[in-house]
Amino acid sequence: MRGRTHRPGNAHHLTPYRLASDYSARHLRDAVRLVLESEDFDVVQVEYSEMAHLVQGQLDDLASVYTVHEPLSTCQHRLFEQARGFKKLLRGFEWAQNLEHELRVVRAFSRVVTLSSADEQSLRGYLPDLEVTTIPSGVDDHLVVAEPNRNTKPHVLFVGYFRHPPNVDAAIWLARSIFPIVKRKVPDAELRIVGMDPSSEVRELATLPG
Repeated sequence: MRGRTHRPGNAHHLTPYRLASDYSARHLRDAVRLVLESEDFDVVQVEYSEMAHLVQGQLDDLASVYTVHEPLSTCQHRLFEQARGFKKLLRGFEWAQNLEHELRVVRAFSRVVTLSSADEQSLRGYLPDLEVTTIPSGVDDHLVVAEPNRNTKPHVLFVGYFRHPPNVDAAIWLARSIFPIVKRKVPDAELRIVGMDPSSEVRELATLPG
């Protein structure tokens, strides 16, 4: 669900640009309102920051659960720490903007679910009384079958769409912080990062060894 907003409506820049431009159109909010008014719901479950943004102000007294798949403020904070020069000023603004928006959004829900304890601790650091629970993602290792006796070098493949800031953050964190540890254990390992519209920060990763 996406709809470009053509009219100005974020003059004070309280909403992150991507949410303001792609997920603030009147017809999207109207569609959400019609669904919420269509029947009496016992619980409304909301996934992802885009939908949480759209339901702002429409939940009233409904019991609601918001699953935070990717805290936007955590991603922007890491990008701020990695930036240099004028870009650090821009990243600092984006971090503050995303943090203020995220804290405003999560307070509207009866319960918040995070996918990692680190994300839960981050939110609790700002909102100690927030009703938040961690339910970690899982992988069924019985479905992952390694190919035996491969003669090629071991590879790690990261695939992402890089207009999505959390994917930029994850790729940088993987390449700069995690993969060096892998290389010490498996010197022949190689990392491949693949995806559409890589940012300058992602393209710079190509200069790293491995």
